[in-house]
Amino acid sequence: QLTDRSGVARRLTRMEEGSLLTSPPPLVQNLKAAASGGQMADSPPLRLFPNDSYVPKPIMNSNNVEEATVTLFNSLMPEYASVFGIGYMFELDYDLSLPRTVYEWTTLMSRAAPTGSPVFGNLLRAVGVNALIRSERRPDGRFESRLYFTAHPLPPFRFVPRIVVQRDGLRRFGMMLNEGFRSDTAYVRELSGGVPAQLGHGRIIQLRDRASGLELLVEVTGEHPAFLLVNRLHEAACEGELDGRPIEVAETGADFAGVLIPPGRHQLRLRPETRWVKIGALMSLLSLLVLASVCSGSRSEISGRGQP
Repeated sequence: QLTDRSGVARRLTRMEEGSLLTSPPPLVQNLKAAASGGQMADSPPLRLFPNDSYVPKPIMNSNNVEEATVTLFNSLMPEYASVFGIGYMFELDYDLSLPRTVYEWTTLMSRAAPTGSPVFGNLLRAVGVNALIRSERRPDGRFESRLYFTAHPLPPFRFVPRIVVQRDGLRRFGMMLNEGFRSDTAYVRELSGGVPAQLGHGRIIQLRDRASGLELLVEVTGEHPAFLLVNRLHEAACEGELDGRPIEVAETGADFAGVLIPPGRHQLRLRPETRWVKIGALMSLLSLLVLASVCSGSRSEISGRGQP
């Protein structure tokens, strides 16, 4: 009986069935149904903005675990929709490993979300948020979560015709606010080669968006390079390869990413930094080699002692 952890746990508290992890919640089904007409097979995952994460409401009964579990399921908290292939503007991190820039973003969202400012709506639209999810109190006192769809959300990955460079982060963000988060502009920290006198036109031909990396087949027409704005955290896309060769990944906005791409058709890959992964793999390999050498030496010594 002591090894039957599932049985013991079920007697301690009521547990929901595993279908909570396999059957999409109604809100996920509604979002996918609403976007099914405009979604292509290689489109980026749909994005939600979880308003309750930034404007907290007492939607859960913490004294009833079973009811709280169902509430989380129905409200897609915390970031529950990601289990079913729905993304979020940012997925909040609860283990204190949150990058500083994400913390700053979440602080900004916590202040901006309650205001209903049109700038806030422009921001959600510009970064590709398809819908905002918010819980509202019903007449019986309970909360019900609802979707509020973004009007004509833009693709989160797209070419833009305008670049503004500003190294100072506060000034750069101030420019974004003053211009109302213009969707046709990349607010860039710096470009090592400077801003081209003229930008070309580009298009995304194929797209594979995964947590491990973003792979795109892109084409830039004409004689001038084009700038691809990537509304994905720079930490998640700081290493870039163009046709297998390293390429500069610029910081845009408040720590998103962007790449200046030369004319022609190219394969672009963006991913998180792999330096520490490579260092860890190398150290593991060296440790195995040292261990193998020590074991080999020990066997030789034992074999030598056994000889007459």
